[in-house]
Amino acid sequence: MRGLFTNRQGRGEERMFLVCGEALWDLFVSDYGADADVGGMARIGFDGRIGGSPFNVAIGISRLGHRSGFFSGISSDPLGRRLIHALERENVDTAHVISFPNPTTLSLVDVGPDGGPAYTFYGTGAADRALNSGDLPDLAEDVWGIHFGSYSLVVEPVGSALLELAEREAGRRLITLDPNVRFTVESDRDVWCRCIEAFVSHSDVVKVREEDLEFLYPGECFVAVAARWRATGAGIVVVTGGRAGVCVPMAAVSRSRWRRGRSRLLTLSARATVFRQH
Repeated sequence: MRGLFTNRQGRGEERMFLVCGEALWDLFVSDYGADADVGGMARIGFDGRIGGSPFNVAIGISRLGHRSGFFSGISSDPLGRRLIHALERENVDTAHVISFPNPTTLSLVDVGPDGGPAYTFYGTGAADRALNSGDLPDLAEDVWGIHFGSYSLVVEPVGSALLELAEREAGRRLITLDPNVRFTVESDRDVWCRCIEAFVSHSDVVKVREEDLEFLYPGECFVAVAARWRATGAGIVVVTGGRAGVCVPMAAVSRSRWRRGRSRLLTLSARATVFRQH
């Protein structure tokens, strides 16, 4: 267990944080206002941006000056190649990326009824869902932590494969989790709860949005949910509430476990309310 909560090897070299999950393109809708119907034909525009919350986490860690790597299936199509090039430009290690002929997931981002972003995902059979247990890497000693999150937790076969990785590496490396629920990918609340709780039991740090908890456990106090998650194995549960800030219910956290991890956990917390969002 020595060194579990440090990203330095014995001679001072920095170790790598491996991020697992989806990589996609966000297509932001841009209509043409009064010119939307020109010559009898409706028009709509899209502003394409690289995305996927795990993808963003990997880039965010690198931009903070730390070594990061990305484990995912990425398409060999033109959009997938651009995702790889973006990771390389950001100095994210791509040694664990697996290329698939499957298409790249697209996320259509429009303005919802409440004025916030509304996501529609086109990803059935896409490359970032195609990973299976046979694709799991043998990790070198320079990988000190692993992050899991978002819809890759609940879609198959990648969800089961990543859970197997979490089970295998728990206790050997720092495990972090950000559910980042996308109910437009999977609308079944029970599926989300079952999958997230399975990952929670192997996680040292869980960051979750208050709005996700409201979807997962309607009417239940988030402090009670955090306590239950800690009782099943989570080390620290961080609840974010947008402008309301960040809450870390600490009642049941092991003092020795917190002492071992506090310096690195504070560093992790520097990433845009702990983990960068999709």
